[in-house]
Amino acid sequence: MPHNILIIDNNSENRSYIKSLCLNETNEYEVIESESDKNLDNIFQKQNISIIFFNTKSISKNIQNFILDIKNNPNTNLIPLIAYGKQISEREKFIIIELGAIDTFEMPINPAYFRARMKSCIIMSTIFENFNNQHNAIEHDKNNFFYNERLKISQELSMNLANEIKDQFNYILNTSTTLMKSCHENNIAEKLQKIHQYADSACNILNFMIEQTTLGEPNFQLISISDVVRESISTIRDNLKFNSLCKIRIFDNMYNYKIKIDRLKFQKAFANIIINSYESIFERNDSNFAGTIEINGILKDNHYIILVRDNGVGIQNSAILKLFNPFFSTKNNHKGMGLTYARQVFENSHHGTIKIESELLKGTLVTIELPTNIKEN
Repeated sequence: MPHNILIIDNNSENRSYIKSLCLNETNEYEVIESESDKNLDNIFQKQNISIIFFNTKSISKNIQNFILDIKNNPNTNLIPLIAYGKQISEREKFIIIELGAIDTFEMPINPAYFRARMKSCIIMSTIFENFNNQHNAIEHDKNNFFYNERLKISQELSMNLANEIKDQFNYILNTSTTLMKSCHENNIAEKLQKIHQYADSACNILNFMIEQTTLGEPNFQLISISDVVRESISTIRDNLKFNSLCKIRIFDNMYNYKIKIDRLKFQKAFANIIINSYESIFERNDSNFAGTIEINGILKDNHYIILVRDNGVGIQNSAILKLFNPFFSTKNNHKGMGLTYARQVFENSHHGTIKIESELLKGTLVTIELPTNIKEN
């Protein structure tokens, strides 16, 4: 795969000069030119960028924020950056920001030496990236194994316990129904009605627990991701005040790409994530706050990545590690099963991943990654 080099500069002479330095007779590199740092996300999503040149006068942010954005982008976090300013012809220095180290080249540059130095940047970033990917894969496999074992035991205990308790409540429901039909004293009838009401509510909770802990085999169908995301939102829209409290924005690149998924399971799991985002915005308790939930889609390396970002109250770091545990919730009067179910659906049923990142008072990002070539069991 050829290495793509991105040049961000509004001066065409500068771009031509750098391009002449990068290109050689072997066509080892391909050069992508951009006059500004706008719409860089689209470039990063579509192209495999290996190194970035940028004129400090052609970016809209200060240098520190620009570099931070590049480093925080999942597609470019280990890419070497080469910065310069003014006109290259004025013996301007190239400043190479290579994995935290800084080096400089003064003009004029020996092209052969420049290409060798640039190649070393790419090789080093590739080594670090491969090491980082391997480390993350090992950690994920290790954590996923223990998580699945705990979850399996928890599911069995929960289902057995729920069924046992449900049998008891069914007896209470049936008995209270019979007594209400034969009782004519208002005081006793009202109390029986309360007993019946609470028993019925308890049974609904137990039914929810049983449903969430018994997924069953997925029913895979070739479905548009964009369609099923919108369907998930429509199932909960009526119950949530989206128009008055927050807006949902689905970006254009949530295009009509189709992969094999279980429609109903995906809808329920994705709806749980949207509900969490909505409630996080609601917790701000500010009627003037412009709440937003943004949904984006990226196709990358045989995977479809769905990003759900909100500007709610955020989640403490100590709680993030527990979010997928059964019955854990950061909110009062919640069952704590929504994200457990979501992780089962996306990871166990669809062989993907789900990750949550958050910052207090700024918001939360949920990343769902699904393989486009899922193998059915």
